[in-house]
Amino acid sequence: MSRLLLINDIPGASKVAANTNLPVLTTMGLETALLPTMILSSHMGYQPVIQALTDSFALSLNHIKKLNFHYEAMFTGYFAQENQIDTVLSKHQDLADRLYLDPIMGDGGHLYTSFDYNFVQKMRKLVGQAQMIFPNLTEASLLTQQAFKARPSESDLLSLSDALLDLGCQQVVITGVLNQNHSQIGFYYRDQTRARGKYYFHNYYPQPLYGTGDLAASLITGFSENQYGPDQALRLTSRLMDTIINYSLSHPGQQANTLAFEPFLVQMGQLAKEGHYGS
Repeated sequence: MSRLLLINDIPGASKVAANTNLPVLTTMGLETALLPTMILSSHMGYQPVIQALTDSFALSLNHIKKLNFHYEAMFTGYFAQENQIDTVLSKHQDLADRLYLDPIMGDGGHLYTSFDYNFVQKMRKLVGQAQMIFPNLTEASLLTQQAFKARPSESDLLSLSDALLDLGCQQVVITGVLNQNHSQIGFYYRDQTRARGKYYFHNYYPQPLYGTGDLAASLITGFSENQYGPDQALRLTSRLMDTIINYSLSHPGQQANTLAFEPFLVQMGQLAKEGHYGS
């Protein structure tokens, strides 16, 4: 069983961020510890009460290191402040063998207003230490200092992924990539072999749903840590994303535009186990 240290925000009454990461990763067989960067009453769309954990975050990570705890993997999502990135930069190689990084800092072509250019620069350094990263198109553009394009060509994606790999990460999964007729959406994958990129699509649903990026990154990480190669991990993730999104749209929950992934946790665990045992 792989042990994983999850670093992300806890959004209270919302099914995003750690509230999605944790059940998915544990169901997929990973012994998962959670270190929060921030606590919110809900996700940001509901103007939540927010408590950043900057001081306690550094103290907690130092304490984990002092205890000599070690993890096969670390997954990082939302950082409340750039000094939290500094803390991870200085400690993660002592704590974990591999880093999976969701560089959450922007969408729709814009950097989130709570961040600045210094934050992007710190994230670029963390990218350089990662095994696999999951930027959306906005984050890929910010990290590479290239112009944002909502509908990038294959040449554009090649340029973005080359620049991301040049930062030092081993594998790149760019999320939110549409196909040519905009009927499907998914992932563009490349790694340090610099082979031609591969697309992994599922059906595109125009209605927005919160937490799709969190779910996708969790699934890819879970499959990867269960000895699936990137091609299998991305194919299975695409298939599950399509099934879960379709189900969620027809089974609305208490919160609008929310993923209903819980009915599929057993299936996630079964698929992960198949990869781990090679059956």
